[in-house]
Amino acid sequence: MKQPTILSLLVIVALSLMGSPAARAQELKVGIVDMNRVFAEYYKTKDAEKRVNDDKSTAKKELDERAARYRDLMQKWNDKQKMITDKLLNEELRGQSQKEAATIGSEIKSLERDMDEFKRRRESQLQDQVQRMRKGLLEDIRSRVEEKAKRDNFDIIFDKSGKSPIGVNFLLFSKDGVDMTDDVLKELNKNADTAPAAAPAKPAVTAAASPAPRNRAAASTASARNEDRPLSINRGGPQIHPLVTAGYAAYQTGDLLKARGDYQQVLRDEPANRDALLGLAAVEMRLQHFDLADAYYQRLLQADPRDAHAQA
Repeated sequence: MKQPTILSLLVIVALSLMGSPAARAQELKVGIVDMNRVFAEYYKTKDAEKRVNDDKSTAKKELDERAARYRDLMQKWNDKQKMITDKLLNEELRGQSQKEAATIGSEIKSLERDMDEFKRRRESQLQDQVQRMRKGLLEDIRSRVEEKAKRDNFDIIFDKSGKSPIGVNFLLFSKDGVDMTDDVLKELNKNADTAPAAAPAKPAVTAAASPAPRNRAAASTASARNEDRPLSINRGGPQIHPLVTAGYAAYQTGDLLKARGDYQQVLRDEPANRDALLGLAAVEMRLQHFDLADAYYQRLLQADPRDAHAQA
């Protein structure tokens, strides 16, 4: 009987080592979930966004009331200044007007400080609220995904919406992976009918910012004014691109670079996506890249010359 050579034994060992991992891999049960889509279509996300937008509206109303008071005081101060410079006014009335103008001026300065502090405090509170909301929702979703994975004996779950630092999806291909996104959403939203309903909203993202003015001084003023107006997201159903929601959430928390990346990815998938164009315009306005913001508004106007937000 011919004895096996050393070479043939090495080949057998190599084949067995190569085959073993493959055999083990075939036993793995791999699941896939689109976390961006789950987050966007989870009914609690919509409810939380409504609460945040309601709080923003309340804060804006309070700030508007202070602004109205500020304008009233400025008008009174200007009136007193006119009286002080009136040559026909006697010295007694001029002196009285000077005292009253000084009192009004002190009140104006106090109100300016109050408005700045109020705006800073409320913006910080709203950012913290958005971060807590996002963290709580993601923890809830992750918990449900883990429960389903354990219940259905999955070995690995991949988030197919996850991206590498260079913007490439982590999951490029999966032959046998089971997409559980619909099942997770069905389980998360099974109690939606018994939960308080969110107010109906238009299926569009509105970046409430004006087109970039041609001169930078006017643009800075417009940018500051527009930051007081909320970047609002409204959905009409699952047709909204999930990264629009991700970009909105990043914008709300001040992560403008992530917001820009998410909106740009939407445009790569859907070059004419109005939500992404408005979102990018708002991001570039906040970054004071006015020429870029104007370019996005021009793209909107090319698609629809009557677009109200692009013309604003």
